[in-house]
Amino acid sequence: MKECSTCAGCFDDQAQFCPTDGNRLVDTLPGSRILDGRWQIERVIGVGRHGSIYEATDLAESRPAFVKTLLPTLFRDPSALQMFNYDVERLREFSHSNAGTVYAGGQLANGGAYLAGEFIAGPLLRTVIEEDGMLTVARAVRIAIGLADALAAAHAKGLLHRDVKPGNVLLATIGGVETPKLVDFESTRWAQMAGGSSVTATGSLVVRLPHYTSPEVCRGDLPTASSDIYALGIVLYEMLTGHPPFNAPMPTAVIVMHVTDAPEPPTAVRPDVPKAVERAVLQALEKKPGDRFASAEAMATALRSALGGCRDDARPSVKDGIGAAAQVAASEAESLSHERARDTDGLLKLTMSIVDASDDSKASRRIDGVVRDMSENGMRIETGTVETGQLNVIRDHTTAFKNRLEIDVKLPDGPVHISGFAAWYKPAPDGINWNVGVYIREMSSADRARYQVYLAGLAARA
Repeated sequence: MKECSTCAGCFDDQAQFCPTDGNRLVDTLPGSRILDGRWQIERVIGVGRHGSIYEATDLAESRPAFVKTLLPTLFRDPSALQMFNYDVERLREFSHSNAGTVYAGGQLANGGAYLAGEFIAGPLLRTVIEEDGMLTVARAVRIAIGLADALAAAHAKGLLHRDVKPGNVLLATIGGVETPKLVDFESTRWAQMAGGSSVTATGSLVVRLPHYTSPEVCRGDLPTASSDIYALGIVLYEMLTGHPPFNAPMPTAVIVMHVTDAPEPPTAVRPDVPKAVERAVLQALEKKPGDRFASAEAMATALRSALGGCRDDARPSVKDGIGAAAQVAASEAESLSHERARDTDGLLKLTMSIVDASDDSKASRRIDGVVRDMSENGMRIETGTVETGQLNVIRDHTTAFKNRLEIDVKLPDGPVHISGFAAWYKPAPDGINWNVGVYIREMSSADRARYQVYLAGLAARA
């Protein structure tokens, strides 16, 4: 299968150029874009550390679907694939109105695997929090009730989620009503299998995603249903206050805070949170599993009881001083954004795909950036990172002269396509982005001619 780095469309192996924008296509999954004769992959939705997510069509049922591919590195141990197939069968039997439905799973030709399921239209809760900040109390509680109901149903069938966070919650609209959908049940188990022992693998996952991790998992214990309840308490706290209760520059510091620090009560930030809601949040965040809600169903019951005292039309209020600090932080962020925009104004924009040569899947990693300097044989470019909302592919996937780069540079008279390698990479001066030295290996003769004309123009102006 091939992908377009601009429109994210997916095409069969025989295609060379995107029919929409004319870009040269990038090799991704080996074989046809129709998996097992049923799942036709249409376009890329997102790229993660362990695979990609695609919008697809279920040809058997004539319905939209998603397909999540998982890298073969997760299944080097044969028992990992057995676990995956076992979990897929359990997930297929699980259905709840507040959980994404799994339709099927299977193995890929490259040794990886895929999961197919319900396509859910709607924003991620993570995006809503980032854009809106604090949600109204009633809205936050209703979302938490739906998620608690989904967890209760899953726990009753012996399923754990293991990774409850705003990035795994989609907000669908069904019958005119906002309906939270919890997705990615059990998926971190497959990543853990790639890391060796369960304790080591759990620790690795904690370091990457510490903000929603329970104290017992931070200490190296295996997750339980109570760990899911703790994570849901974190999510509800974040919906109410705009930030998780424990935050620090280093992940290890956040882990220590989960184990040792008491969370600041939500009303210390936001006085309009009813006491009944606050009690539910703080009980979910108890350090000892036995002090939390006995079940997700019990948490849902407590939140339903508290919902009657929640207002849905009130603007979130914050205590004196905290509101001013938030305004200062927002002003500083806006200033940094404007400074960044001025710093890159007039520079050539680019879209880069990294084809990871270290695994058989050669999964494409995309990221936007700008050209800082250029010559006939190379360029110095700057890319985004996780902090700017994009996958940090430079740090996570690129090894000097090992990973192929496919780059579309937007010259004033149109884009040119460059194939090359990363010769070096290092943090940019702003501490957020990355500088990358690109060695140009191939360009079409037409693109090369236009590129050289542009370089000559730069030299003349200098």
